[in-house]
Amino acid sequence: MMHKHELLIMVPIILGMMLCPALPAGAANVTAFAYPEKNVAEIYVNDTVYAIFHYPSNSFFSKILNGTSLSYSASISNVPHNTEFFHDLQEAFVQGENNAVNYNISIINISVITIRKFFANETSAIYVKSSVMIIWLSGIFKKNGTEIVGNFSWKSFKINKHLYLMENGKMEDINFFGEGFMGMLGMPEFLQVPEISTLNFSAFNQPLSQWSRVYNSNSNMTVFTKSMPSLTIYSENLTVNGNSYSLKIISDPAYTIDIQGYAIAVGDEVYVTSPASQFSSYALAFVAGIFFIVIAGVGIYLTRRKGNTYFKPRAGFEPATFALPRRRSNQLSYRGFKKC
Repeated sequence: MMHKHELLIMVPIILGMMLCPALPAGAANVTAFAYPEKNVAEIYVNDTVYAIFHYPSNSFFSKILNGTSLSYSASISNVPHNTEFFHDLQEAFVQGENNAVNYNISIINISVITIRKFFANETSAIYVKSSVMIIWLSGIFKKNGTEIVGNFSWKSFKINKHLYLMENGKMEDINFFGEGFMGMLGMPEFLQVPEISTLNFSAFNQPLSQWSRVYNSNSNMTVFTKSMPSLTIYSENLTVNGNSYSLKIISDPAYTIDIQGYAIAVGDEVYVTSPASQFSSYALAFVAGIFFIVIAGVGIYLTRRKGNTYFKPRAGFEPATFALPRRRSNQLSYRGFKKC
């Protein structure tokens, strides 16, 4: 069953895509929340891809598509473990990048929300395919003495298989792009769009140590982030009877990994320790700096005090206004003093 806070997170996504007929910016993303002490991670995979089809205003497509607006959504909680969907997704995480197999990784639970949206005007049609998966993953971390070590080689997972779910009374593939879009156009023979796997985050196969890293001491969270420029995963241009047609399939991927604790990445391994050692080094430097300042201040004070002994007044006098002494016949003048 989907958790209440998961539904609260998903509602703005669904409403935003349903109500706003605009291209999503930076829509495809993965956000992971990792908890080393519990050896689990909660991963939100928002796989959003959109196709932009341009055609002349006097074309057949303009006549049949202009003003069209269609959308639907479906969801499933707790995908059964004995399904091919669950098995294929589990295999993708275990495999990781560069064949870095990690058999300790195991999917605990998967929930899925799918959204399809199509709208067209006189010269262009836009098709948005979005699938949001909420995945609980275990087996990422292991204890190594006082440290906890995490393996994040799974982060750039990709799935090359169809992922079918029953949606609105029919089987829908949430991974491959092509068939759904061609069905919307109504003329699949006009454009032969190949089937393209969109659950592909191999662009993020750079070591985690090369990602941007920020540690927040207030929340005790270390955040690693990486974003990519807009990716055109398919492009085609056609000229038919002197008219130009173009198709682009675009993704704007981004990635965020939030790890509870003070984490340092070495390659794709993450070492989680207490931030106390980091604080202690700064504290030691601060105390040492204060110590040297105090020593320097005491030295200056003693030096000045030693110099002022030459101007100590005789008994029975108190200082009023102090004037520097001048030599007269080898005698010091005490004009700056008056008798009590």
